[in-house]
Amino acid sequence: MDLDEDGPYNKTFISDGRYSRWQLTVSVTASEQDEDLEFLLDGKPLPWKSTGLEDREFYNWDGKEGFSFGFHNFAIRSKSPSRNEKVPRMICSIALHEFGTEEEFHMENDYVSAYPTWNFLRKKSYRPTNAGCIMRNMTQERFCPVCQEGMWIQFLSTVSLIDDLSISNESRSDGTRGVTLKTLQFGQFRPEYQRMTGGEFMQIRWIQNNREVEELKDQTDVFLTPGDWTVTVKFVNPEVKYDPYGVLHASKRFEIA
Repeated sequence: MDLDEDGPYNKTFISDGRYSRWQLTVSVTASEQDEDLEFLLDGKPLPWKSTGLEDREFYNWDGKEGFSFGFHNFAIRSKSPSRNEKVPRMICSIALHEFGTEEEFHMENDYVSAYPTWNFLRKKSYRPTNAGCIMRNMTQERFCPVCQEGMWIQFLSTVSLIDDLSISNESRSDGTRGVTLKTLQFGQFRPEYQRMTGGEFMQIRWIQNNREVEELKDQTDVFLTPGDWTVTVKFVNPEVKYDPYGVLHASKRFEIA
């Protein structure tokens, strides 16, 4: 809806008065100053502060008390014309939801559960968080834990944790050969500016004749004696709770002649 051409927006709605709180989300364009718009709920102005941008922006209000039973009104009024003729002052979306108490409905965005949602055909589906995911809420900066885990699984299912394994062509005087393992750059192998907190780590194990050589644990450059060897890599990632396809593990068998 173009507020400059169509005039103020005004909508009357009915509440059954059974809910404990509400949340209102509005997205608008060409409203880069606080005095550009006025939002009214039951005739009372709602406090707001512009993001200072003329692109589509989202604004939220939370009501700590529920609506009383009966009719209510929400209005949006443009107090000045758009400053950019190429960007009209538009109402892009309006969403008003009523909620029960925190015991009935957890609002925290880090709470994971099965939140019901409905599409325009009134078909019911579920999402893992209330609004704590960029896939649900465009104002969020991160994905929810469930989406994050799913992306890790999808990504790692297309690659191997072991990128390369090279064996020296020449033996040392003691008969050992140098072996260099190259893994994906996660955990301790990330560049310093990409390091993540929270326990991400690449575990490396060197195994000969089904026995792990403890002193080689987590090393990428080693000297190995002749025989059959296996190197295993496990990606310890706190963002992945369940690995049904084993994509956080990789192994490679090789021989030192």
